[in-house]
Amino acid sequence: MLKGMENSFIKKVGYLFSGNMVVALLPAICSPILTRLYTPHQFGLLGIYSIAVLVLSTVATLSYENSIILPSEEKKALHLLFLSCSISLLTSGLIILLLWAFRRQVYDLLGFEPSNYIYIVPISVFATATNNSFAIWFIRLTKFKLLSLLKATQAIITIVLSIIVGKYFKGIEYGLIIGALSGTLLLFLLNLIIVQKAFLTSFSLDLKCLKNIAIRHIDFPKYTLPQTILDSLRNSGLILLVPSLYSTAILGQFSLSNRTFQAPISMLGGAFGQALFQEAATLHNSAKPIFPLLRKVVILLFTISIVPFICMLIWAPDIFKYVFGDEWKVAGEYSQILCPWMFLTLISSTISRIPLILNKQKQFLYFGILYTSVILTSFFIGGHILKQSFQTTLTMVSLSASIVLGPTIYWILRTSKKDHK
Repeated sequence: MLKGMENSFIKKVGYLFSGNMVVALLPAICSPILTRLYTPHQFGLLGIYSIAVLVLSTVATLSYENSIILPSEEKKALHLLFLSCSISLLTSGLIILLLWAFRRQVYDLLGFEPSNYIYIVPISVFATATNNSFAIWFIRLTKFKLLSLLKATQAIITIVLSIIVGKYFKGIEYGLIIGALSGTLLLFLLNLIIVQKAFLTSFSLDLKCLKNIAIRHIDFPKYTLPQTILDSLRNSGLILLVPSLYSTAILGQFSLSNRTFQAPISMLGGAFGQALFQEAATLHNSAKPIFPLLRKVVILLFTISIVPFICMLIWAPDIFKYVFGDEWKVAGEYSQILCPWMFLTLISSTISRIPLILNKQKQFLYFGILYTSVILTSFFIGGHILKQSFQTTLTMVSLSASIVLGPTIYWILRTSKKDHK
């Protein structure tokens, strides 16, 4: 059976990877056009908006969307989808009220007054959180080609509208945000059109069922949600620590190095991870072992990625110097230090949803707490207490993170193997 799955699995990964590639590469290809239409200030506004939407949308559903793929019965899955969308609507409404009540404090924090444009954020949060829930629903239905097309469509619409607004409506300060919002809302409408058929034909709201599944999957808001918050805290914490302990110039070099790794991790790891989530959940619901599939995915991912990572480990400074210019050679040196950590990150992020299937969210949260604590503590000790150079501090962080990720990967593999015994 697993052999028969392999072609199907690779096809799913291919669909998802192609969509992820469009999302990642299109903004980079079109950036020379956008930088001529918009000012650095406008890109800064887009950055603030994007971070706010990303962080708030990940918590808006209380992580219930991750449970949509788990039930064997469609009725329960549809109720989980309804629950996720309903919670995101309530959360977005609460954000609107908080923004209105504390708008003056928000303006002071931002350092400028965005007027009514600030209310775009909760609208985007609702649409993004709901789109994420719909994406899990499509993964459940193995609609990977559709999911890839929807991602690509959103990316294209966002870029096209951003260019149109920037070229023909130059007086609009929030043109980039309007483009991003338009792409998100279009995806939301397309999702509604596609999903409404399932709701009209198969869904009948059962409040008792809704309550039961909310209780049944309570570990998601209890443990998976804090894990999501920890991830955001860890990433934002590093970005804040670098300029406070070193300089913005070093932050720029580090950011380029980090982005260079995050793009392939997002494209490749995201594609493998989503396909694995669906396949593993199907096997688990059928009382079949998931370890053989998981082992094959890890081995395949290792085989695909080991050579590029070794090349980065050896030649990263020269690669960065050639591609980005002489002044970015330092970013290549940082990339050499990050290589072991990022390699393990690629594998661990791909299999990170397996504990959700095995109902091991609580134990997985402990690894998340340790991982975040070790990274931020290592950085603080190296940069603040020991007053080491950034390269030395980054080496401490990379080594510490790798020491935690290695056992985490082993624990996920071992847990999946023991689950069927």
